[in-house]
Amino acid sequence: MKNVFLSLAALLATAFLLGCGGDSDSDEPNTFDDDAYPFTFEYPGDWSETDDVTLDQQLGNSGEDTRAVGIDETNGIILQTFQLAIEVDDGNIDAAQKELDGLIAQVDSDATSTVGDTAGLPSVTFDSVSVPQPEGAESKLVAIFDGDKEYMINCQSTEGHRDEVAEGCDQALETLETR
Repeated sequence: MKNVFLSLAALLATAFLLGCGGDSDSDEPNTFDDDAYPFTFEYPGDWSETDDVTLDQQLGNSGEDTRAVGIDETNGIILQTFQLAIEVDDGNIDAAQKELDGLIAQVDSDATSTVGDTAGLPSVTFDSVSVPQPEGAESKLVAIFDGDKEYMINCQSTEGHRDEVAEGCDQALETLETR
């Protein structure tokens, strides 16, 4: 299959270094608000935010900006931006989905995707992708398209933090708003 978008990518198997920032006793959510992204979202108040992210494996092209919010170095939400060769909209989202399906099949041939709308933008979501590293890790991937930009959201968890990351991911996606 020819990659018509040339830059679609998915990030998997990620480690991120989290410093201080979250308050473990806080019930109040934090807000992700970074100029590299055209949206904001809320995440749990006891999670930390960082731009010190190491990608152990990435499918497709390299991203431009990588950020993370999370519990520890392998559990949380990783974000990355990608410049695309062409714009993605409702008219060609199915082609973008097909290209992403091919990329994700390289690590999890059983993963399935759905086309949708995230905060008013076309998106492709993979609800459960088994990733090779760290062992037992799973990701929920949401590729959000804004013209010729792709914003990948990877909610990655290991077995011991699966429910906590799922709740934080749901919070982020439910509160995601474009600027």
